[in-house]
Amino acid sequence: MFWALRQNKRLRVLKVGENRTGTKFCSNEDALLKHGIAVVRALACNVVLRELDLSFSSITTDGGINLLDALIDNRTLKRLSLRGNLVDDNIALMLMELLRCNSVLEVLDLGRNRLGFSCAYSLAESLETNRSLKTLLLDYNQFGGAGNATLDAFSRSLMLNCTLEVLVLDGNRLGSDWGVRLAETAARNRTLTQLSLRDNRLDVRAGRALLKAFRHCPYLVELALTADEVGVDLWEEFKVVFSQKKASIHPDALYKETQLTMQQSELLKSYGQHGHD
Repeated sequence: MFWALRQNKRLRVLKVGENRTGTKFCSNEDALLKHGIAVVRALACNVVLRELDLSFSSITTDGGINLLDALIDNRTLKRLSLRGNLVDDNIALMLMELLRCNSVLEVLDLGRNRLGFSCAYSLAESLETNRSLKTLLLDYNQFGGAGNATLDAFSRSLMLNCTLEVLVLDGNRLGSDWGVRLAETAARNRTLTQLSLRDNRLDVRAGRALLKAFRHCPYLVELALTADEVGVDLWEEFKVVFSQKKASIHPDALYKETQLTMQQSELLKSYGQHGHD
């Protein structure tokens, strides 16, 4: 399949997640019959593929490094999912290089891996100058050990970044200080429209800072938190603020003001129907 992908001129989307190929197809070598079946070679040759899903495929860090290396010079792939693999902090430098050099990737899903504070710092450094990424999913990794240096870099990068619209950091045990700083950052950011911080060991202090940012930032239309962490009373205030935003912003008006796609604008219609606690 990947051998054929090297010369294919029509396929735009390839979803081969939830299998056990592991690093076998992401190696430097053409492991199977020397026929160039490796994903790395396919990405280097293919000029039409727009979306690649390799989620839950037991890909290790070495395979992830090779894959990201191939994407540095790729000029067509817009969406990449490596969710639920075995990638750890050793991918940090290659991830930084990718986000600094690649100018077409718009959606990157690295949720449910083993990324730690080194990777968080590398992401922060590269997001400062990246001008293509719109959606970044980093939920349920291991950023809880990140210190003040990483927090400062992350906050600075989000204030300087002018393209990121969706950031998901659920389940990283970030703590109260991260919640407060991200609230300050979101208040100054003019592109972030969706921020998710569920299951991050936040508290009332962080909750109040986030509520203030959510209330006064016109661009932030979705803020997902865990009710048990911020407290029932504060959660009720969040619901009131969201209801006010929902009532005052029609999807068409939101599209004109924030340049959201119509699909993202429609989120306002359905958000209240889903539980965020």
